[in-house]
Amino acid sequence: MPTGLRRVLAAPCAGFVCAILVGIVAWPAAGNEQRRRIYFLESLTPTQFAAIRTIDAFKKRLSERTSESFEIFIDYMELGRFPGQAHVDRTVQYLAGKYAEAPPDVLIPLGRAAVPFMLQYRDVLAPRVPVIMANIPARTAAEAKGLGNAVWVPTEYNFAKTLELAQGLQPEARNLVVIAGASEYDRSWVEDARRELAARADRYKTRYIVGLAYDDMLREVSQLSPDTVVIMSFVFVDGAGLPRPPGRCGCGR
Repeated sequence: MPTGLRRVLAAPCAGFVCAILVGIVAWPAAGNEQRRRIYFLESLTPTQFAAIRTIDAFKKRLSERTSESFEIFIDYMELGRFPGQAHVDRTVQYLAGKYAEAPPDVLIPLGRAAVPFMLQYRDVLAPRVPVIMANIPARTAAEAKGLGNAVWVPTEYNFAKTLELAQGLQPEARNLVVIAGASEYDRSWVEDARRELAARADRYKTRYIVGLAYDDMLREVSQLSPDTVVIMSFVFVDGAGLPRPPGRCGCGR
């Protein structure tokens, strides 16, 4: 792995791009007959705004920092919309064949859902390829040290600071409601919320609306009192089993 990619990174999107470029530009120059390949592997959907912004910024900064041409590939795993093992097996087979035919010079998985996937299937997909895990919650990065030849670009997601902002906007509120979907991915964020918001439990009557069908969730929220702070987590799948991926205007991981 190039020296420039060995460092432990902690930066927002722009810093992530700069840090990766240090490593990329330091790689030995490729021959003219073959451009080096950069593969993005988005764990969720093509409409994930965080991934769109990350990839667009990466391409822009890459063109600003070097005149070398790269091949950039983007694959979407749709792990939230198709959570079954059959879909995972098909995805692994497809990616392994693609990477064998055109090996990556660096692989950049994006998002929290990519962590268990890479921990389990890294040796099948790209055992010797440097990996940069990006857009990952810092706690997840700290808990997943089994991925070798990899660096982590964690992003801070803080439910407590979100509530702190809400307190300033709505100081008289005495109720707190956290909303989340039904998928395993959605519920992983709920656990983060419970842990981070526990210190403020004495100030608010807290309720979690998790795993409801979409219409039921809207009905519950419409009946909340005005003195309620509502924190919207992630709803990739509702309680009726219907996918609810965020649109292009959404954000977050």
